Amino acid sequence: MSDDSQAKQQRKSLLSQRFDERKTANAGQKRGRPKAKVYRKNVSFFLQSAVVDELDQAYHQLNVRLQGKPKVDKATFREAVLCKGLASLAEIQAELRR
Repeated sequence: MSDDSQAKQQRKSLLSQRFDERKTANAGQKRGRPKAKVYRKNVSFFLQSAVVDELDQAYHQLNVRLQGKPKVDKATFREAVLCKGLASLAEIQAELRR
């Protein structure tokens, strides 16, 4: 083997080791940046457009009633509606069985 090809093989081996090591050590992080925080508002799920329209209408009515005095954001409002709905799940099931 010539010196050139041996040097290439050595560089190739070092590079593959380096990249494999970084990939497992950082596990998806970008170099030089701290781990990203995960906020609950970044989680989403899909709703039918009619349901989204009703939620938006209710959200705007709430903000009109509050007159901007603690303004509630949409994510917090939707989360509160979902939690209340889950809390009264038994009543909802009873209504649907009728």
